[in-house]
Amino acid sequence: MVKDHIFETYQVEERVSNDSSNNLILTIRFLKALLILVTIFSFLNLILSQKSTLIFQLRSEPYEHRTVLFSGDQTNHHLEINPWINDKPEPEKDIRRRKFLVRDWSVWLGWNNERYIIETALVLAKLLDRELVLPGFHLANTCELETDYACDKFGPYFPGGFLIDMEALKNSSYLCYPEAENSTKFIKPHVPSQSNEGWALPLDTFLDTENVVSTMNRNSIEFKDFLKLIDYKDHKSLGMISGEWSTKYNGGMSYRKISSTFFTDGNQTVDKLHQRIQPLMVNSTSYSTDVSRSVIEKCRVTLDKIDYDVKKNGSDGKPLSWNESLINFGALDGELAGKENHLFERCIASRGMRSLYAFKNIAFWMKAPYGETKLIRHVKNLRGIYDELYNHKEQILHIDGEIHNLLPAASMLWSSKEGREMYKTVVRTAVRPPEIFQKVAARLELKMRSKTNGRSWRASHMRRGDFVNFGWSKKNIEGHWNTIEKGLNESIDLISREPNLLKSANKAFNTSLEIPRAEDPQKILGELSSSFMDTLAILEQCLIMRSAYYFGDGQTSFTGWIINQRASFMIDERLSRVEFFNR
Repeated sequence: MVKDHIFETYQVEERVSNDSSNNLILTIRFLKALLILVTIFSFLNLILSQKSTLIFQLRSEPYEHRTVLFSGDQTNHHLEINPWINDKPEPEKDIRRRKFLVRDWSVWLGWNNERYIIETALVLAKLLDRELVLPGFHLANTCELETDYACDKFGPYFPGGFLIDMEALKNSSYLCYPEAENSTKFIKPHVPSQSNEGWALPLDTFLDTENVVSTMNRNSIEFKDFLKLIDYKDHKSLGMISGEWSTKYNGGMSYRKISSTFFTDGNQTVDKLHQRIQPLMVNSTSYSTDVSRSVIEKCRVTLDKIDYDVKKNGSDGKPLSWNESLINFGALDGELAGKENHLFERCIASRGMRSLYAFKNIAFWMKAPYGETKLIRHVKNLRGIYDELYNHKEQILHIDGEIHNLLPAASMLWSSKEGREMYKTVVRTAVRPPEIFQKVAARLELKMRSKTNGRSWRASHMRRGDFVNFGWSKKNIEGHWNTIEKGLNESIDLISREPNLLKSANKAFNTSLEIPRAEDPQKILGELSSSFMDTLAILEQCLIMRSAYYFGDGQTSFTGWIINQRASFMIDERLSRVEFFNR
């Protein structure tokens, strides 16, 4: 319509006058009309392109919307990218557009240790938005069969202290096998110290790797599938016998190595540094005017208490745990009450501190989400994993060295509740054993009930041996047993008062709803058998997780996995109790 009108105007002007002045007017009007059309077209195109760009950003860079209160009734809305909220589509098949996370695996450790190392790596891959290349194998510990030859059928055997001909291994009948770095012909492999021997078994012997990949969406890939991706020449490879990553698996992709020392301070390493926040107080005389004077006074008292705690702990930067008395009995009442209160964050920000989401000390050794708490740290001492590692452009990011000991669950603290919740989700849903273990455990659970006249039963886990040597278990076995017996018997009162608690386990595993009794037979279970000690431990865990009540030792990751799985199957948390048995 606009275009037709412009064309008619042009014809009329031409007929009225042919002199140069009219031609000039005509030209100017035509150019103006053309300019209007171009402007309209450009504006529409801009809107469409911006809309397309915005849609793409919303899909590829999800964010959370937070409202932060400042002076008066004003609000400051800002968009913040949350690394834990990730709904991006599946990665492109083009390997050049994909990013991977690899690391050195401690294949000689017990399986439960290796399991939580894998859990930590999965959480890290999720945080950095990379695909974790899972280990290809684990060294099974101690053959439980009559002869080592029987176990040799499952995977290559590596005795400690002996030279192994790795070339002969390649020419053997094994379906898969580990390799040696730089095509070394003879090596002395690092094997499990408990037995001084190990069997290299594919990872899917211990772990439901398909479930890991499907649950983690696009943040993990099996080792065998990665080899296919890079068109690796030896499709039977399980990776390096040392567990270390080899650059020959890089497939020509760009590569960066990160030292394990980056992760050695679990008390100051966080998933992502906090967003800036306006402190309530700048100094003793200058403070924010958007809150009442009473809040400022409460903040002063709170800071005095925190300063006292820091001074009492010394200048060595000891972890400052959340002091519940500050919430319940101290100055932090009214407007400042509650761990999630934004005013409290602004208060401690006045001392250059922020609170972090964590788990209590009881979870430290078992590496499981148990006993939620918060910690207070100086911001200047914090190191953000996301902040320092996310923007690396290299396709392969390699975490170099052995990392697992003396670190908290996931080897990090969290600046947001979403981060801690994501860790809980990963360990409870992504990491589970192959289905065969669950099937055998279900049959064993029926046998357990046959010993208790059909009633539900209780379980614990007693670890001796190396734990006694390290002082992690009571030296006297009678004292150890008495601790377990006392804890299990105390559960009967709880279940008798609240018998409906048993419904959660019954719903998950079809177990008994009958209340256990103190006179039920108590026995140290020792008749179970399996090919390897590690696989036997998995079977024991799958059986114990079906118990009406579990009393676990917080010193061992054996307990950690049971706690994770019971939570995964929605068993009431009151039916699981964890303590340090050596105290």
